[in-house]
Amino acid sequence: MLLRLAFMGLTFAIATAATAQPLAPKTPEPDRRLLRASGHFVDTTVGFWEMHGQPEFAKEATLAALTRAAPREAAVDFSLSFNCAVKTNGTLSDCRPIYLSPDSVDKTALVRALAPLIRLSRASAALARDKAYRLTIDIAIDTVDSYGMPKECHPPFCMIEGATPPPPPPPIHDPVLAAALTRTQACFDAAWQRSGSLRFAAEKALRDRAGPSATDEERKLALDYVHSRHAMVACIAELREAARVLPLDATDAKSVKGAIDGMTMSYEGQTRFELAILIGLLDPAAAKVEASIP
Repeated sequence: MLLRLAFMGLTFAIATAATAQPLAPKTPEPDRRLLRASGHFVDTTVGFWEMHGQPEFAKEATLAALTRAAPREAAVDFSLSFNCAVKTNGTLSDCRPIYLSPDSVDKTALVRALAPLIRLSRASAALARDKAYRLTIDIAIDTVDSYGMPKECHPPFCMIEGATPPPPPPPIHDPVLAAALTRTQACFDAAWQRSGSLRFAAEKALRDRAGPSATDEERKLALDYVHSRHAMVACIAELREAARVLPLDATDAKSVKGAIDGMTMSYEGQTRFELAILIGLLDPAAAKVEASIP
């Protein structure tokens, strides 16, 4: 929508100039780089990411500030999402990257450089604390051409309206493999949902912790979450074994590999959360050290 409005505004300006000076040639504007950013609160007290309204910012990242903080990373167009806890003074901590494009950018360095450039207003910081909200930041640098359009698209920020979605993967030919994939997906989805609920319960216990050491209940919450992740791995095992022993054609082999890779990536993407929760509940001092590790 923002790109459409920018394009409409530029079109109107061109039309107005053409009416006033119909014979004057237009010199194309040089390419320029723009930093775009937005943020929203996320509720971590429920078993899913419940999105909330946009917070107020007392300080926002700028291209100039990012260039000073991380010149190498700021020199490349990118799109990044990261999620942080909000301190009472509005600054950010415990920032975790969610998505980055392209892969060549150092996401750890980028998050470390961006987080200190952002601060919420007092009211938004108080709201985050009262409601146990975390903050997700979506930020991108684009080189924009003379028509106000990014020269390169970095999903998910650059979306083309009306574009045809990619076709679904072809159906699996082997009935035994198809049945195994259906069972695996159902098992994984159920294990993922349960693990998510346990993760949020453990995170809430860590955040609301009152004493210097963990209670037995807090330790149980952390370990229950860790064990729930083992169930996800067990779900994938049947499909992996079926793909190993069955004589598959090229299409079936590609489909099952894509399914296994997707589930494995989802599982591995939670590893940092698991460590942070477990270490934080068992040893707060060790949690601070772990959080500082890239």
